[in-house]
Amino acid sequence: MPENDPLWPLVTSTRESCLGKDRCPCWDRCFVKQAREKALKSQVVVVNHHLYISSMALKAESDSIDGMLPKADLTVIDEAHQMASVACSFFGEVFSTRELEELMQELRQVGLSKVRDGADWNRLYDNVVRGVRNLRLEASLIGLTEGCRRALKDIPALGELHPAMQIIREAMLQTAAALRENAGRDEAIDNLAERHDLLTETMKVWLELIEQFRQAPEGTVPAMKADGYVRWIEATPHTLRFNATPLSIAEAFDGIRSTEGGAWVFTSATLSSNRDFTHFKHELGITEATEASWDSPFNYWEQGCFYIPEMPDPQNNTIEHTRHMVEIIWPLIAAAQGRTFLLCTSLTAVREAARLVSERLEANGNPYSLFVQGEAPKIELIERFREDGHGILIGSKSFWEGVDVKGEALALVVVDKMPFTSPDDPVAAARGEVLKAAGKSPFFLEALPEAVITLRQGAGRLIRSEEDRGMFVLCDPRILKKGYGKTVINSLPDFLPYTTQRKSTGIFPRAGSLRRGALSLVLRFTPGGRTAPDSGRPKRSASFFWRAGHPAKSAGILEQGDSFFFDREKK
Repeated sequence: MPENDPLWPLVTSTRESCLGKDRCPCWDRCFVKQAREKALKSQVVVVNHHLYISSMALKAESDSIDGMLPKADLTVIDEAHQMASVACSFFGEVFSTRELEELMQELRQVGLSKVRDGADWNRLYDNVVRGVRNLRLEASLIGLTEGCRRALKDIPALGELHPAMQIIREAMLQTAAALRENAGRDEAIDNLAERHDLLTETMKVWLELIEQFRQAPEGTVPAMKADGYVRWIEATPHTLRFNATPLSIAEAFDGIRSTEGGAWVFTSATLSSNRDFTHFKHELGITEATEASWDSPFNYWEQGCFYIPEMPDPQNNTIEHTRHMVEIIWPLIAAAQGRTFLLCTSLTAVREAARLVSERLEANGNPYSLFVQGEAPKIELIERFREDGHGILIGSKSFWEGVDVKGEALALVVVDKMPFTSPDDPVAAARGEVLKAAGKSPFFLEALPEAVITLRQGAGRLIRSEEDRGMFVLCDPRILKKGYGKTVINSLPDFLPYTTQRKSTGIFPRAGSLRRGALSLVLRFTPGGRTAPDSGRPKRSASFFWRAGHPAKSAGILEQGDSFFFDREKK
């Protein structure tokens, strides 16, 4: 079942919807409660980031709450590069129209089954849902369309939403009155009333904020209070989300570590940028720590190569860049006989790449299977790709990490461009403004380290065992031209480098990783089908081809469609 299937909310119990020990008739048989009790008795407990932070957040809310997990003598956080973003989601505040609709749907179902005579539950539901739909329509008219993420300060017309928000609030107040009249008649109704009260209060806060915009002079926005949060709105196909996100969780996370005590270990293959942990420590408020970094057990130089094609720099035109990319990588896909991950930085790029690749597959008789994010659940897509053996998988952020395809099924990983956070992202922009005000560089302290860590995750999909071989392609020549290029290169695995740009050969050698005098190989793809390396090619580069199982092939000519890039056979 796809992750965005509307059935999920109907079969999911959350912290808000759980009736708790005193009210739930199935408490003794609850598998979540049983798992927690088992954890309390265990010497080693393994949980995901969300459950861990959720437990810590519960403890932070009240000294009388023990949370879901016991205190530990040692806490090990694996994939720790994700911890800051997970913590932000828990320590922030969100009002979602989808959450309100789901609550009203649940209330209607419980009301009709438990206290049918208590109120006109259908009417209460319809009033709120109609209000929500009207709000989404009004939001689209002021530019809050699907996929939009905007800080309040960038929405001067936000005050125009006030009438639609007021209609929803009045409908919620009518629902609240009905719930008060039925208080004590059923435990489920009482629990829903508590949840409804919380949403009503959150709604009130946002309504008051939007009222400030309504009263502001036309074309202006009211001053936002400096409370350490950035407030922004996100529009998706199913909801409007009103967010208050902390600019930093360093203080909150430092409080968690102080409260929990014990020793802490943070580990990840992508915890640093250019072997520097400053960005990670700053995010989590870590001031003193013992740092260590170890080389990978894989021999990246022997197992893989890194190719930067010659193409225009990616600009704001995602569709045009994607067209260039597919045109350039198609010979590589053919050489690899499918077996490709195409990792994109946006859903727009995913859709366009899928369309272009599908057209080329059809024109060539559909030699390889195509798997595209959103067509099936992530786990199913990966399994089908693995079993197919010659597939092409196109995906965005969720496929950059946590995906493990060992063996023959994957030989080519392509990234469309450097995964910089969009300059329009309201949270990144607000954090950048704070850094600028302090005289610091948002790009080098935030944007670049984040992008490098994400890129390393993407590159890490290629070599998953000591037998794997393949090519990593980054379709972004900016790293060969910009000052930050060496930081990017030095942070990636030590793949044998290739580039079409002669002037960039000096960017790749790095102390301790390449042999003395090593240069990047210069390849020049030509539409005619033959590619000639630049003269003076270092023998180390040529030896990669021989080790790949083609000792008889000329080291001077690379034919379009050749598969020796991707052979796993050793000499």
